[in-house]
Amino acid sequence: MPSSSKKIKYTFTIRIHKDVTKYTDIIKPDILSSPEWAQYTKTNIDSKYGTGKIFLSPAQPNTPEWKGLLATLSKNVAQASDNVYSKALIIFRLKNSHTHRFASISIGYGDSIIDRKTVVNDFGKVVAAKTIKDDKMRAVDTTEISDVILQSSRQIVGAKINGTRSILGSRSEFPRSIRGTIKNGSTEIELVGNNDSLKVTRFMSLDEIAGDLDFYVEAYENKNLPQAEWSTRFSEVKDATLKNTLFLEFANSVLEGNDFAIAWPYLTEDADYKITGIQKNDEIIQGDLATAYKDAIGKKAYTSKQLVDKFHRDSLINVNVNQVLMSVKIVKSLIGDLVFQNERYLLFNGTWFLVSSNFFKDIKDEFDNVVISCLPFIPTKNGESEENYNGMLNISLNRNNFPCREIHPDLFRDPTFAPSGVEPADLVTENLEFIYIKKGTSSANLSHLFLQGQVAASLISANIDMRKFVAKKGFGSHWLNDTTRKNDIKIVFGIIKKNHDLPFFSMISFVEVIRNIKNMDFQVQLAWIDGQ
Repeated sequence: MPSSSKKIKYTFTIRIHKDVTKYTDIIKPDILSSPEWAQYTKTNIDSKYGTGKIFLSPAQPNTPEWKGLLATLSKNVAQASDNVYSKALIIFRLKNSHTHRFASISIGYGDSIIDRKTVVNDFGKVVAAKTIKDDKMRAVDTTEISDVILQSSRQIVGAKINGTRSILGSRSEFPRSIRGTIKNGSTEIELVGNNDSLKVTRFMSLDEIAGDLDFYVEAYENKNLPQAEWSTRFSEVKDATLKNTLFLEFANSVLEGNDFAIAWPYLTEDADYKITGIQKNDEIIQGDLATAYKDAIGKKAYTSKQLVDKFHRDSLINVNVNQVLMSVKIVKSLIGDLVFQNERYLLFNGTWFLVSSNFFKDIKDEFDNVVISCLPFIPTKNGESEENYNGMLNISLNRNNFPCREIHPDLFRDPTFAPSGVEPADLVTENLEFIYIKKGTSSANLSHLFLQGQVAASLISANIDMRKFVAKKGFGSHWLNDTTRKNDIKIVFGIIKKNHDLPFFSMISFVEVIRNIKNMDFQVQLAWIDGQ
């Protein structure tokens, strides 16, 4: 038994709670009403350590999966014993906080008895973001929001500070957990802030616990303690009732025709994809995954509840070059956004996040401030292909004294930078407008459009052979050469869309691309092309 004054290395997972007046408010209601609750040990914390309660479950049996294997192989000679485990929750009543009066420390499987509705869902992330200095940050587990590139989660461990700053400076990534070290007095503490929980590792004596809890809660509540902007953009939704409601609302928005995306949620090599539940289970999907799924949904009358059930039932199947199959449920591959009760939420690979109003305003302001092209773009005709539209636009611009050349579908190839070929532009004008056009009917099309513009801009910026290639297809070397200033070149994104707006998750992607292209000193413009 540890001494109250002896310093030992402890690791605690801490949460703070809201809307709580008594200790049992933190326990799940179904546990409180179950017969098992009578068997829990319920006792006070020794007053010399602080004020609080301990809740300990009776021992729970757990049969090892390999028990039967050993018995079979040994003709019942090797008989493994069953494991047992317990769930424990230590709840302290805080003295110095008037807003958050209770903090919990879960032991073993103690997390499973917490009523999630009482948990403050950004406590761990906020404390870490406020207290860990840049040079003490050790790892950042980020999620890539941008659907310009493969949606994925990945970890940047031991990053140099400039690398970490560049990750956190991106508008399309946000941290889900932050790891680093801080000092409270002379004691070094390792923190992992993971949305609602704060994992703390330090050498300490037990009589320091209550003071430590006050320290972390004070950091969370202290409005004068600056918090990095990147840590406030998104907060993961933990409440089960709210998550279920958001899925129903999202399903309803899909049934109303609103856009969403489907993307493989993990890092992967090039792969083909199949989707179950769309009457083409054995066929590789050609084109946009969400479009194929949306077409299948449209063939049957679904209620919102039925569609949510379908999300959980159907699977996205990844088929790699070796024909090895991996699958995830469609719900884990969904990306979309939703406004519910005046709050904006983002669905990313099956997880809901509350979007900071400030972050949304920043993105929307940047999007709204993109210069609108003055070129006279003609509307598309019903069913017209992008290739045909490009040809008609080329004719129209030249007739209206905007000298123009069509570049698509010619590809620039470079053995080092672009061995498989890059589309320099769909069209170019004599006024150095590089035009990229896509239908805005799906996130995949928009992703292709944004990526096409950004990749082409990066090559125009740094590769003289790319400039020579485009000059030959365009208006000659006097028009574009190695002395042409990048600030004179306009990257123009033409989006064919009936409604002149983008879903928020595509808007994030676009704003990130805009910033990247502007950082290369090019101008960026947007053209809304009326579609049928």
